[in-house]
Amino acid sequence: MTDTELPPIGVLSLGTYLPAPRMTSDELARATGISRTVIEEKFGVRAKPMPGPDDHPCQMGARAAQRALDRAGVDPLEVDVVISISEEYKERPLMVSGRIYNLGEDGTFGQYLEGYPEGGGLPVGVVGTLLQLRQLEGEFRANIGFTNPSSTDGAVQVTLFDAGGTELIRYRVDLDPRALVQDLEPYSRRASRPDLGWGFAEVEVLEGGPVLISASVVDSRTNDATTVPVKVGTEVRD
Repeated sequence: MTDTELPPIGVLSLGTYLPAPRMTSDELARATGISRTVIEEKFGVRAKPMPGPDDHPCQMGARAAQRALDRAGVDPLEVDVVISISEEYKERPLMVSGRIYNLGEDGTFGQYLEGYPEGGGLPVGVVGTLLQLRQLEGEFRANIGFTNPSSTDGAVQVTLFDAGGTELIRYRVDLDPRALVQDLEPYSRRASRPDLGWGFAEVEVLEGGPVLISASVVDSRTNDATTVPVKVGTEVRD
């Protein structure tokens, strides 16, 4: 081989691994409520491999790889690179999060958004608290966000306090099904305190729920926002 020639590239061997236990089309029909005829004739499935406790995706991939090496007569120590792609199904809870941001001349200014499992959020009768809210004209502004993931109407009661714990205003936010509502600058627009400084809020779901609730404190000079998650204590109201 000369310096300009390339080594041969191709498939030398293949290996597969399928768990031995099977779920039959009859068992699939009973588990899913789909008729066996549809499963066999439309889906083309007569049996489904069922991984056992030792059949982790990575372990199954390793077993298939070993079979391919054995078939090719290749010593695993001769392998220079291993590329692996596997998928884990329900081996751990799905965890999600997000970030929204503003794009400025010096980069992005954004905030973290928590992900919630199905059925997550603040339920009826549990009081949540939004701490370290700040409202100062031209410097900081606080917003409160509500998401109703339910297919039914919801309602949340919000109580705003100043830093000393004095109640400023109490009001209700109605939520349509699947609605996202942003209550913008409630200290300024609802409580008439545009230069409040620091404060906090209590939130309670009155109807529907659970409701996803968080606040944001935005630096008015840069539009950089900080997420304020709802804190839940032990207080439950009747």
